[in-house]
Amino acid sequence: MQRCVHRRMSAALLAAASCWVSDGLASAQVNTETLRLGQPEQGVHGSVKGDVSLRRGNVELFELGGDAKLFYQTGYHTPLVAVRAELGKQGGERFAENAFVHARWTAMWLERLGTEVFGQVQYDSFVRLKFRTLIGAGPRAAVVVLDWLECFVGTGYMLEREVLKIPATDSHPQTTLNHRSTTYAAIKVRLSPVLKLNNVTYLQPRFDHLRDVRVLEELELELAATEQIQVVNTFSMRLDSDPPDQVRKLDLGLTVGFRVGI
Repeated sequence: MQRCVHRRMSAALLAAASCWVSDGLASAQVNTETLRLGQPEQGVHGSVKGDVSLRRGNVELFELGGDAKLFYQTGYHTPLVAVRAELGKQGGERFAENAFVHARWTAMWLERLGTEVFGQVQYDSFVRLKFRTLIGAGPRAAVVVLDWLECFVGTGYMLEREVLKIPATDSHPQTTLNHRSTTYAAIKVRLSPVLKLNNVTYLQPRFDHLRDVRVLEELELELAATEQIQVVNTFSMRLDSDPPDQVRKLDLGLTVGFRVGI
């Protein structure tokens, strides 16, 4: 009976995802919170996730993406590394091509309060991004830690350098060096023994120009197929209030993938 329910729910979610049309997603924000939610045991933990979209007929579409996250829990220290790459084609033309590497070190010096430092490199040809690097640091707090509900928040400073592949006539500078605030809230709700809801929101305004802000909202519905394998349905919203002239401010997306835990 339980297997039948799993199959029906997965089929429904996959059908919903196939009806969604979205632009390619790209932004400075990277969600590293989903893997860290919970109280993991000491040692190595991680996950590998893959997602694919394929259509033939009136719409010729192929999109392939994958990510991997790995962290090591030792005492109150948690170093983490996350990587992702994506390639998409529609009608023989590429509409998505991006990759990033993100590293973060969290130390919970007290039961509910700690610090973290992080860095990232990123490339995305379809938002004219040749290269982005950033480093930052700040405090992290565990606001709620219950069996069925968890909430973590963090804030800090971030130094960001971007090199864009845009014409000299573009109103946006080709190279920028910005000082930003970075704030996030991460929530996990355990709806049942096999179903979880994860939500992460990031807000990153510039200190010297608060209207230049980047926002990431990522909502995941995670269904456990086995103890180590989950079907993950992800809705993403990314906003860049000051992109290059030929790049849209808002990106929306819905993906279905499989995550394998380590």
